[in-house]
Parts: sequence; structure tokens; C-alpha cells
Amino acid sequence: MEITVLGSGGVLGVPVWSCDCKVCRKARKDKRNRRTRPSILVRSEGKTILVDMGPDFRIQMLERGIRKLDTVLITHAHGDHSACISELRAGGKVSLEIPAPVFEVLRKKSELFEYIKSRNPALELKKFKPHKIGRVFVNSIRVKHEKDYSKKPVPCYGFLFEEKGFRFAYIPDYSEILEPEKVRNLDLLIADGATFESKWGHAGIKGGVEVYKKIMPKRMLFTHVGHSSPQKELKKFVERYGNIGVAYDGMVIKN
Repeated sequence: MEITVLGSGGVLGVPVWSCDCKVCRKARKDKRNRRTRPSILVRSEGKTILVDMGPDFRIQMLERGIRKLDTVLITHAHGDHSACISELRAGGKVSLEIPAPVFEVLRKKSELFEYIKSRNPALELKKFKPHKIGRVFVNSIRVKHEKDYSKKPVPCYGFLFEEKGFRFAYIPDYSEILEPEKVRNLDLLIADGATFESKWGHAGIKGGVEVYKKIMPKRMLFTHVGHSSPQKELKKFVERYGNIGVAYDGMVIKN
């Protein structure tokens, strides 16, 4: 299994277009400090699985030379994770799989699904169920991601990937993992680092460290990182707690 972090940034990416903070200034000068919206690619045995299609989907595909997807999974309906689903109208044969509660939210927003299917009849649109994609078993992980400004529950999920004894979970947005039994004995956890403190429906860096202490994955990486802390400072902070790091755009993890 090969995992590529296509995007590791928060809802506005880094640099934020209107911001002149230290982190954003540095990112404008050095593209190695830039972060696009969160997404990963999982490859195994000729199968290519994409998780989330935010506003930077097109550039992420072009930069990595990706022209074919087998399966697309969507964690939740927020725009930084689902804004570019309509791009699949040009995707050829691909399976778009969305957990049922998230599926219903997206279906009610517009005629999105009807539009994509009309342009790409080869698209398979499904409510996600645990199954094997090639040799990788994929399951969903229900999480809490309630926004403080609305107090309304946001249907939100992470995904668990298992192959040849290797267990990897990707949970880009959460304040609480509601199915903790699914994240036991992980080899790798890539999780929400949107904020430093826990707020706005995000566990953030400090909350994520507490999750690490509780479930003790062999390795943890923060993603969905905002512009509050420079990469080096953030990396130095999290490393003191164990085998924890900070993901970056283009990072590749091979098992």
C-alpha cells in the first residue's frame, strides 16, 4: 500500500489568500511551505483510491500526473472536502462512494449527482458499505464534527484501510471519534490538525495528542493544518509526545 498526501492544508489552504501572517508570508516565498486542501491517494495492486475532492482537486491531479481513479470516497459535505465532485463528469469509469448520511446531505444540496451522471454515464454512484477495493479492505469510521456556530451535527466520517496486516486510518475532520473500537492497533493514523487548541468542531493538535496517548498508534501524522504555526515549530512540538509528525503536500508513505 502506498499513501500520498495530496493536500495537507486547512479549509483556506496555506497561504491564505488575504493573510499576511508569518506562516503565510513564508509560504508565498517558499512553495515547500504551501498546503492545498486536504486529500489523500491510496494505491495498491493497481487500484487507485482518492479520499475527498476539495477546491484544489484539479491542480493536485495535474501535479501528481494522476489521470485515472478507481474509487473516490468522501468524508463529509463541507466544501474543502467535496467542492469538486462535479469534476468526475470527466472521470470515465469510477466509483463514487459516500457514507449514507453524507450522501443525503449532498443529494439535497442540488442536482449534483444527476448532473454528473448525465455527463459521465460510466460513473457508479453508491452509498458506502465496507468492502474490498482490490486487496484493500475499506471501512468507515463515524466521528463527531459539530460546528460551534450552528450547533447542528455534521455527518462526518473517516476511513480505515487494511491490507496484509497493515492498518491505517484517515480522519481529517473530527472533535471526537465515535467508533473508537475501529482505531485500535493502528500502524498509522493521519488526523485533524486544523487548529492548535480544540475548537470549531476540530480536535486540533492538542486534542490529537490526547487521542494518540489513548489509542497509541505506531505512528501519527497531523493533516488539515492551518496557518497558525510554522511547519518546523509544529513538528518540534508534536515530536516530544511520541512518534508523531506533520504531513505535507506530496508526502508519500509506503508500507
